[in-house]
Amino acid sequence: MCYAFLLFLIRFLKLQYKIYIFYTNIILINLFFGLLHLNNYIFSMSDINIYNLMYIIPIIILGYNLSYIRLNYWIIFSFFGHFIFNLIPFSLSI
Repeated sequence: MCYAFLLFLIRFLKLQYKIYIFYTNIILINLFFGLLHLNNYIFSMSDINIYNLMYIIPIIILGYNLSYIRLNYWIIFSFFGHFIFNLIPFSLSI
């Protein structure tokens, strides 16, 4: 009885650890996605301040949403979402 409980506990903790690592990676990748797109708004490292960093908050949210779409659906839908997100400002600038 005690041995079965320990096996259950070990498997449960391994699963929780994998879930924790999975969501931590998603958060870190989305932050990196936002920072990667920071060069769309500033042109030199001396221009970085808190107001310019606020430009990437929607990009980080977009990264989270595209990650969700990628994990639950096909990656082509994630590409299409990114395309639509880029198409809106591009079409307004023409």
